[in-house]
Amino acid sequence: MGLNHRPRQHLPAAAVACVCMLAAALLQGAAAGELVNSRPGNVLIMVMTDCAKYQDWQTLAAAFAWRHSGQPGSIVRVAACNEKDTKSYDKRMLDYVTTHMAPQFAWNEELKDWYAAYNKPAAVVDYFKHNKPAEEWVVVLDADMLLHRVFKPEELPLQRGWGYGAHYDYLIGVDNALAMRHVPDIVPRNDTKAGRVGRRGDRVGGPYYMHKDDMIRMAPQWYNWTRIMRTDMEAYKDSGDTASKKGDRIWIAEMYGYCFGAAKSDIWHHWREDFMLYPGYTPNHIPYVLHYGLIYHVGGWTFDKHFYFDFDSHQCPPWELDVDRPKGGIFPPPPGPKQLERKDYLNWYKDMLAASVIATVNAALCDYHVRNCDPSPQLTMVCNKVSSKGSATAAAATAQLAHNRRHMYCGAAP
Repeated sequence: MGLNHRPRQHLPAAAVACVCMLAAALLQGAAAGELVNSRPGNVLIMVMTDCAKYQDWQTLAAAFAWRHSGQPGSIVRVAACNEKDTKSYDKRMLDYVTTHMAPQFAWNEELKDWYAAYNKPAAVVDYFKHNKPAEEWVVVLDADMLLHRVFKPEELPLQRGWGYGAHYDYLIGVDNALAMRHVPDIVPRNDTKAGRVGRRGDRVGGPYYMHKDDMIRMAPQWYNWTRIMRTDMEAYKDSGDTASKKGDRIWIAEMYGYCFGAAKSDIWHHWREDFMLYPGYTPNHIPYVLHYGLIYHVGGWTFDKHFYFDFDSHQCPPWELDVDRPKGGIFPPPPGPKQLERKDYLNWYKDMLAASVIATVNAALCDYHVRNCDPSPQLTMVCNKVSSKGSATAAAATAQLAHNRRHMYCGAAP
């Protein structure tokens, strides 16, 4: 992700306010209140998943973060699942968040190609084929993305044919030989709103935000161009996909499917540096979404979602939590505010954001366990600790906010 802007002077107060709101949400994590999936508003949040255990805990976190973000509108999980999993899927998950069960599209019979990311555009198509949401605007999130700041149409004004996306520098193929092979008919852009002058597609990735009608008409192209990109055996040379080598189908084909599918649909983007942040990266703005797709560290603590492919969100106590990588219950807790170094404000905020991700995941897991597990001493002890860490975070963030205000940092969020 590109991070090219200097921090704004008014970032501290607004940023700490966001951390305060997050901490307040964590305090409610084990409260087991009403499960809200819709509230007044005009934005639909779509969380794209499959039915694997690996994405169940991510789904719980995404839904929990939405509920406590105050995001106006509705949330829906779009789960691409095979027929067997659809029939046997855990009803407790369906009760936790509104879910559309789409077919599994990961296998392309024509290409004899198994590619999990086919699910994303194809499931978007399937959702709109079977549903007519009232909301006018759509945000598409991956399962490993948490809302941190609300999307409001009045703050992110758009017209038809335009969207917002996150800045992904490595999508170099939108303005090199890759684009010339596939979309030579696209007139090169003469603006820098989402890439260099001369590009034939925008250098954007998720989250995506656009008008619902644009998403509906673009999604079939998104899938089609994903399939086309999987057939290009030369794309490893000029796609920027460092994980691919000669003879491979590129892994980021779906991202190029979106870029070229949007271009062919005459949908263009503004990229924003505040749209998405990887935990552990230095924030230059208050991010809308925290994307925990990469390994990251806070002091001596480390988290990588790939450590937890077999984590069972549904396992009730007793849990074995005194191991490096638990198989159920909660994840190893991140450092609390007292463990974070305070060299300077920006590094403290960076670490607070990074720690907040798994603090949120653990709060979501506790919320789910309290609703679905029998009471037990371990459940009470573990989830009380999750809440108390949220309380400590809230106190530290409030103190930092008061300090910043005394020192004249009192602007509005960017």
